[in-house]
Amino acid sequence: MSRPSPSHQIKYLAMLASVIFIWLVWRLDLHQEVDEKTHQSGHPSGTAYNDRTSNNVLPLEKAGEYCGHYRLKPANYGLVRKRKVFDLLLINTDVEMLEVRMRQMAADVGYFVILESDKSFADHFKPLYIKANLDLFKPWHDKIILQTIDLEALKNGSTWDRKAKSHNAMYGQVFSMLVGEQAAATDDVLIVSDVDEIPKPKILRALRNCNIPPRVTIYSRIYYYSYQWLARNDCAHPQATVYRGSDTVLPGDLRNNADDHHFNHGG
Repeated sequence: MSRPSPSHQIKYLAMLASVIFIWLVWRLDLHQEVDEKTHQSGHPSGTAYNDRTSNNVLPLEKAGEYCGHYRLKPANYGLVRKRKVFDLLLINTDVEMLEVRMRQMAADVGYFVILESDKSFADHFKPLYIKANLDLFKPWHDKIILQTIDLEALKNGSTWDRKAKSHNAMYGQVFSMLVGEQAAATDDVLIVSDVDEIPKPKILRALRNCNIPPRVTIYSRIYYYSYQWLARNDCAHPQATVYRGSDTVLPGDLRNNADDHHFNHGG
């Protein structure tokens, strides 16, 4: 029996490499990541929020197709043009991760509502890291709403109880005080997450352009220790809701009960 010629072997190996490459592109969602690179830098500027994110407002026809992909209907175009996205965050010591988050999300987020305390959830004193490092976030100063929360008032209960109450404080202590351009309007989007739970740009675009219910979960990949160790199952966070005044779903409740709609592989 004759052996394959070297040229045939090379062609076979080239075809095999092509198949493996196409499988990796599909498996790792690289085709979507390339498309999303334009959204990741944030391009901060001093212009008004609606001007800054006008490129993420889809025409109604395109919004219908885009939202349909997620089994949602498009929101009213007039609402979308004015709609703000608020990113609600409790910060402990995660200065570097907050910078990564802002670079990833700034183009799609109107305001980052950040609460920190001089005590940890375990009741240990700590510095106000974000306040001390505000220069790191200079490109996004016009997007930052920074508040200090008094955990002493929440000292009763466990570490997790204090964290849940602190989540609610992000809404209760902040949104009633916002005025002017920062004030929330009906159907603005509120994202509730830990700082390392980062929604993909395509999901932020959907939140802006689509009609979403009050309790939304964005499933995210989990990595242990580093990006080398990907967990088999996704994390059932972050969450999103819409602003409805006194009827707004509170963050602490939202984190534990958000099954109206799921975005799979969203973060």
